[in-house]
Amino acid sequence: MKRWFQISIWIVLVAAILIIFEEKDTPEYYITLFSLIIGLVFFIIALILYVIYKRKDEKSD
Repeated sequence: MKRWFQISIWIVLVAAILIIFEEKDTPEYYITLFSLIIGLVFFIIALILYVIYKRKDEKSD
């Protein structure tokens, strides 16, 4: 689970830094924007799974 957080955070950080330097309306800009969105989606999925597993562990105790 930690690995998902790390990967998604790295994707978001790198894409956010790259999107600052990309010129708008170029293919590279849209690819970087897509990578940023994918990273955010992975982060949200990892966060939801973390909350679900955390609650499941608390109920089993």
